Amino acid sequence: MKRTLGRVSPTAFTLVELLVVIAIIGVLVGLLLPAVQAAREAARRMQCSNNLKQIGLALHIYLDAHRVFPPGYMGQPPNGQCANINIPPARPQGWGWAVFILPQLEQGALYNSLDPGPKQVVCGIPSGAAASPNVGSAALQKTILSTYVCPTAPDKLLNESRFPAAPAVPGAHAKSNYAGVSGLDFSGIATNGRRGLFGDGMRYTSALRDVSDGTTNTLCVGEKYRRDVDGVLQTFGPGEYTGAIWVGVAPDTQIAGTVMQLALPPSTFAINGASINAFASKHVGGAQFSLTDGSVRFISQNADQKTIADMGTGNDGEVVSLPE
Repeated sequence: MKRTLGRVSPTAFTLVELLVVIAIIGVLVGLLLPAVQAAREAARRMQCSNNLKQIGLALHIYLDAHRVFPPGYMGQPPNGQCANINIPPARPQGWGWAVFILPQLEQGALYNSLDPGPKQVVCGIPSGAAASPNVGSAALQKTILSTYVCPTAPDKLLNESRFPAAPAVPGAHAKSNYAGVSGLDFSGIATNGRRGLFGDGMRYTSALRDVSDGTTNTLCVGEKYRRDVDGVLQTFGPGEYTGAIWVGVAPDTQIAGTVMQLALPPSTFAINGASINAFASKHVGGAQFSLTDGSVRFISQNADQKTIADMGTGNDGEVVSLPE
C-alpha cells in the first residue's frame, strides 16, 4: 500500500521577525561604531605622539652636533614683498627650526636642495627677482613631510598664505601641525629675560645651559592646525586658527606659523584658546607637546594657564610641572 507524503511548506521570516533582526543589527552597529572610532583616534593620536618623539630626538641629535638647539626662525622677511630678495646677513632669510633638523629626520637631500645658507624662504607664489631658482624654491617648500603631519588634524596638506598683502591668488606652503614654543612672546625672549626654547635666530639660539628649570619641565614643540570657518583664506574670525608650516617665515606668512607663544594669563593663548594663533589640536580636550628632554605629554586645555606659561620658559626659576 502506497503512502502519500504530504508537502511541507518552507519556513520563512515574517516581516515582524525581519524588522526585529534589522533593529538588533542597527543597535549592535550603533554600539560598535563609537568603539571603532575611538580605536582609530587612539591610533592616530599615537602616531602624532610618535611624530613629536621623532622631532624631539632630531633636536637632540642637532644639539649634540652644534651645542645649541636650532633657531626658531631666522628673522622675519618684509611682509607681503613676494618679489623681494633677502641678501644675508643684511636681511633675514626666514628659515625655521623644522628645516634645520631635516638631516636628522633623514631628509638630508631636501635640506641640501633647499640650501638654507645662501638661499631664502620665498612666497608660495614668488614674483620678480625672487622667482629665480637661485633665490629659493617655492616648489620644494610644498614638500609634504609625514613627520610634520598629525593624522587627526583635518586641515589641508598645503597651508594657504594669509597676508592680505599677498597676491590675489594666495600661494601655499606645506603644512606642519607642530610649532616651536617661543616662550612668553614671539621673539623668544621677554623683556624680563624669560626665555623659551625657540626664538628669532638673528638674536640668539638656546643651549642646555639656558634651560635651567630642567628639560623635563620645559615645553619644546606643540600642536597646531589650520581651521577656516568662513572660507575666506586671508582673514580670520572667531573659532579659526592659522595653522603652521615647516619651512619657516616667508613674506606671505607670519611668525606664528613657525613658533608660538604661551603668554601669561589673562590671554587668549591657552591651549585650544581664542587666539587664531593658539596651540590647538583636534584631539579631544587638549593637545600634545614634546618637552625639551624628548618626552611627549598630552596637556589638557583646562590646565592652569600660568603653569603652562611657566613651562614654556626654561629659565624663570619656577620649576613647575602639570599632574600626570
